Amino acid sequence: MVELPPNRMHGAPRPGNGPDLSKHVGSGAFRRALVPVVVVVMVWAGARVPGAARTVPVALGLPGSGPGQVAPGIAGSENCAECHAEQYAAWAGSTHGTAGGPPGPETVIAPFGGPPIRFADAVVSPVVDGQGRYLFVVERQGRPPERFEVSGVIGQGHMVGGGTQGYASRFPDGTQRFLPFDYSKDADTWFCNTAFVGGFWVPGADRAGLRADAGWLPVTADMRLTDCGDWPPVRILGTSARFANCQNCHGSQVEVEYRPELERYETRFTTLRINCESCHGPARGHVEWARDVARAPGGTRLAALDTLGPDASLNVCFQCHALKRSLGEVPATPPAAAGDPDPAPGAPGTP
Repeated sequence: MVELPPNRMHGAPRPGNGPDLSKHVGSGAFRRALVPVVVVVMVWAGARVPGAARTVPVALGLPGSGPGQVAPGIAGSENCAECHAEQYAAWAGSTHGTAGGPPGPETVIAPFGGPPIRFADAVVSPVVDGQGRYLFVVERQGRPPERFEVSGVIGQGHMVGGGTQGYASRFPDGTQRFLPFDYSKDADTWFCNTAFVGGFWVPGADRAGLRADAGWLPVTADMRLTDCGDWPPVRILGTSARFANCQNCHGSQVEVEYRPELERYETRFTTLRINCESCHGPARGHVEWARDVARAPGGTRLAALDTLGPDASLNVCFQCHALKRSLGEVPATPPAAAGDPDPAPGAPGTP
């Protein structure tokens, strides 16, 4: 949760009644921010098995933004362990299985409670308070301190050559936004993204010379906090046209929805790890089938990935491991390559 001075407003924009961006869309920088370089479209669809046996409810107790907020058809990786113990153990210790989660000693790799992050115009202290909450306290001259509570941890620095770990904070409008402080354990250094991020908070900020636009840089004492593209925070978990987005792959079944009756957003996700169903597809029906003593033989309700042809198999990975911009879900099937057998209906990578 973010604690801000009363004069800092972070209310939710209302669809149809949000900020007027018309005066900004004509700028070259703003247009460039809207142009995708490569687009990869990925469609998930659950397998339908005719004559399926009766179903057995799947007990779910999964982390998210609230109890019971789980995407339809999702069982959760913990329910896979019952029959696939060896595979579950391998996943749990993998880069996907340790890719993030709630803040705590097992997930946070940054030195909270260590030296502050010093900018030219701000001092940022990563701390753990007496209640065990992970916080960033931002102090700038002439302004009251701002406290950002970490609500989610993104990454574990797994990338070859040294990746970074990022942190999200829950805002009063219901969004969970990324803070401009990433930590590299290999380099023992805090980084921030100096590229223009965009979003309705700071449209046109790059034209005002507020961004160095030099990519990810280690934080130094001569760098301004305002050089960081994520300050003020505008990048969110989930996808919304009013915010900068790129984080749907840094979690599982991440959704954000504006609720006009509540005048705020609702952010939901199964987990901030990359769970089994991110690759295998929704498995609730499969788990119900497996637990049903009267189950029909052969009707597993989940296509095995090793039955996919090359194109469909690659698409499972391309949904995240590609430079892309999501255009939404479309009923399209890529043409099968020569010698590529048709994937099973409902398999990942097919409609």
